[in-house]
Amino acid sequence: MAIGDVFVTGMKSEHYAEYKWEAYTDGTKTPGPKDEEMRITLRIGESLPAILSTGKNAIWRMIAYIC
Repeated sequence: MAIGDVFVTGMKSEHYAEYKWEAYTDGTKTPGPKDEEMRITLRIGESLPAILSTGKNAIWRMIAYIC
């Protein structure tokens, strides 16, 4: 798992890291998530979530490790 890698809803984070929403798993990008849903921070073992405002599964890109 490295910065820039892509993950999907349901996968568990292997690092304490920050993720950015990329798209939905159905290939769409609309409607977009709310601003507060665009970036998330997960601890080791937490699962990547779906986007609550749309109810869609998401594709997430890891953008930073948290120390």
